[in-house]
Amino acid sequence: RRTNELEVQTGIRLANAFPDIVAAVAVGNETQVSWTAHRVETPTLIAYIRAVRESVAAPVTTADDFGFWTLPESGAVAD
Repeated sequence: RRTNELEVQTGIRLANAFPDIVAAVAVGNETQVSWTAHRVETPTLIAYIRAVRESVAAPVTTADDFGFWTLPESGAVAD
């Protein structure tokens, strides 16, 4: 978890250092699917997304495969 937190802080720092070239920030990549080797619990992902949204001007999103977005629990991440 510490590595993830360091990566989030690095993403925030870079987005703020280069606002003219950072079009958006993606937090997480396929962290919610069952088969991933780098699973992050949904509440933790949501906390990371909220922290980044509060810290950068660029839009913030996450990246997961289509299958996850068809599940009811995806609504918590989308909110």
